[in-house]
Amino acid sequence: MIPREQILVAIPAGDSKIDCGCVMGLMMCLEYYHRPLFYGGCSNIQFARNSIAHRFMEESTYDWLMMIDSDIQFTRDDWMTLWEGDEKIVIGDYSKKKLGEASAKHGLGFTRVHRSVFEKIKDLKTDTGEDMARRYYHKGTLMVDYFPQGAIGAGEWIGEDQGFLMWCANVENAVRWETRTKLTHVGRFEYCYPVQLPGWSRNEEGAQ
Repeated sequence: MIPREQILVAIPAGDSKIDCGCVMGLMMCLEYYHRPLFYGGCSNIQFARNSIAHRFMEESTYDWLMMIDSDIQFTRDDWMTLWEGDEKIVIGDYSKKKLGEASAKHGLGFTRVHRSVFEKIKDLKTDTGEDMARRYYHKGTLMVDYFPQGAIGAGEWIGEDQGFLMWCANVENAVRWETRTKLTHVGRFEYCYPVQLPGWSRNEEGAQ
């Protein structure tokens, strides 16, 4: 088990609110992490994640960043499952908040990442020696865009989570997609995983 002093739990919350089930999960797992970092009041999730990563990298000595979205419910068992093994990146899968769709796959709502992954992204260079990850200033501080989003080649749009995993593919092969967790994604309903709504089916919906 990784010492709790090495783990920073970070929770972005655009509306400064956190689901009660997420709070319960944090309380259940208090013995496994040092402290939580709540980043609230920022509706720009890309900026929020970059700001969290900056504080983790430049203003702390933690070895691990545990990213938990404020609308994710989890249990002690989910935490223990995610922290098995020695992979540098482990991503817990969970349902999308849209009925009938496949799971998130690339969502970062319940993910642990080692410091070395961010260091490698930060150090990526082009053939001409330029930084691959973009930099930008915020309040006089130079920030690294670890979570890029926007239009890419062939007219495709990627979110900040996909952008981060794009960098990860360049620097780290040991990525584990954890499908044994039983996370709940809170929206209009509580979307469970691996079955979105237990007892619900498309046929039942159509019959109503």
